Amino acid sequence: MARLDDAATVSRNALEDEREKRRAVGRDLDDLRKAHRKLESDMAMIEIQTAEQRLIVESKDEHIRKCEEEIRHLVSVKMLVAVYAVV
Repeated sequence: MARLDDAATVSRNALEDEREKRRAVGRDLDDLRKAHRKLESDMAMIEIQTAEQRLIVESKDEHIRKCEEEIRHLVSVKMLVAVYAVV
């Protein structure tokens, strides 16, 4: 009888150990899911920031292009004025 009690105790302890392992794995899995969601959120934020920076750069490029056009126009006007001044 004592052997049966000992075997039952060992079995219960093993079962409880397995349950605790499952709970630990479940907690780890929950932590991984949370970390994954956070990573996805961070990546989405970085994509938004990248798009914002791209728009800023494109806007600056457009501004530079307009300034270059204005400079070319002013240079050509100045050259015409210089030609008329010589004639």
